[in-house]
Order: sequence, then structure tokens, then C-alpha cells
Amino acid sequence: MGKEKFSRSEQKTLRQQTRHAILFALGLFSVISVFNVVIFFRDIILGIEGLERPSIGQFMLIQTMGFIIAISVFYFPSKKILKDLSSKFKNSEVLEVGFKFIQNKDGKPVYTLKMKNALIVTVQSEFYKSVQVGNLIEVQYASESLYVFGVKKLENI
Repeated sequence: MGKEKFSRSEQKTLRQQTRHAILFALGLFSVISVFNVVIFFRDIILGIEGLERPSIGQFMLIQTMGFIIAISVFYFPSKKILKDLSSKFKNSEVLEVGFKFIQNKDGKPVYTLKMKNALIVTVQSEFYKSVQVGNLIEVQYASESLYVFGVKKLENI
């Protein structure tokens, strides 16, 4: 099978996988920035004259460190997805089902197949019931993050 280019919808799906990391990084940077501004302008906020303000260098250092922390909080959880997006290709392979099991997530069953190459695929219940251990299925997935785009049952030869 080999490598295929991502479709626009698949690229969009991968970008959506980074959304939580972006929101967390922006929230963290905002909290650090607000806290820094409150410390810097505490004389005005508290209404106390004569309090000495921290240096502008200290303010800028804290802002810079907050920015670096926010970038790290985004990048490290998202780096595999970012590599997939930059490569613009997905893998399409015919794999053998090695093991079938049902997980319980949030009180609902999640139908899972473990392939012979250790790739774990979540499928719909109808597909899960139609596949047996040893069957061949075609799996399309991102090579770095192992995000699965689709599965298709093949007839054993």
C-alpha cells in the first residue's frame, strides 16, 4: 500500500488534535501575565503610595519565561502531530488483527483491535463484530502520532 497524501479533512482533523494543547498554553500564559502585571502594579491596585515597583527587567524576564513555558506546554504534547502535518503523508497498510478487546471509557464500551505490529485501532461495534483474530484489514494512519483515519476489512487470501 504505502504512503498517501493527507486530504484536507484529514489535515483539519490532525490540527484539531492540537487544540487542547493550544488552549492550555494560552491559558497558562494569560495567568502568568495577569499575575505579573498585578505584581508590577500592586501599588496602584492596592492604592498604597510609596511602594517600590519591581524593575522593568524583572517584569520582562517573567514575561519571557512565561512565553517559553507556554510554547513548551504546547509543543511537547503536540510534536508528533506537528511532524505528521509537516510530512503531509499518511501510511496505508494491510495488517493482521492480533487481538480484540473491549475497553470501558466514561461508562461506554470502546471496541479496540490490536494489530500484529502493535498498532491499536478503535472501531465501531459493527466492524468489531465482523472481524476475527487473524483477519486482514487495511488501516490508514498518521506515521508519527499513530492517529487512525480509517479501517477497511479485506477478504483473506
